[in-house]
Amino acid sequence: MAAAIGSKRARTADQKLDRRGAILAAALDALRDTGFDAITMNGLAKRAGLAKGTLYLYFQTKEEVFLALFLEAMDGWCARIAGAFETGMTDAEAIATLARVVREDPLFVDLAARLTSVIERNVDNETLIAGKRRMYGAYGALAGRLEAALSLRPGDGARFALGLVALLLGAAQIDPGSIGDRDDLPDDVRSFAAGSRFDAVFSDGLTLLLRGLRAGDAGGTGGPASGRAVDTIGPSW
Repeated sequence: MAAAIGSKRARTADQKLDRRGAILAAALDALRDTGFDAITMNGLAKRAGLAKGTLYLYFQTKEEVFLALFLEAMDGWCARIAGAFETGMTDAEAIATLARVVREDPLFVDLAARLTSVIERNVDNETLIAGKRRMYGAYGALAGRLEAALSLRPGDGARFALGLVALLLGAAQIDPGSIGDRDDLPDDVRSFAAGSRFDAVFSDGLTLLLRGLRAGDAGGTGGPASGRAVDTIGPSW
């Protein structure tokens, strides 16, 4: 559990940053302990050792708190992916790398799944715009790294980055989890569950996404990697 941060007023910029960070740490603890829906501003204030009014000096809604958490998680997620890529990687190597890296931070996946449907719907317009600009900056930097590493055409890195996020959320949503391991399921249902596993769906989706981008490069306008698309797709249903 996050340590209480005290009631003494934060006066300096560093003190305010420390207090903001402690609030976010308390929110992360609450998310792990109770889940998003059970969290309230009053509960966050108590967990952080603050008066409720003090919490409102930093965040106006719990969704604003979790937007800040999401943006931090997003920065780390993008940095991990960018750091895992090397120039000249084949598509197969890139897909294997992404399948390994993208789920290393469950917080990003959890909050990204709630971002547009819940979190962004209860923040003020100024906060929303600032958050969107930060997202565009992070995804734009990642797109540039993907274009360089995979020799994609200008603009295709952004398409790939957005497709990557969509595939991540979709594959995580339909993964059957422990249900697919049950012994009392008939063979056809077990087979369907196996084909719905995150790794299979995510890798197949990335393969198709890259294949589509490479197909658009058939005229030779892209880089030297245009002929390096993956030729096989993993197990299907």
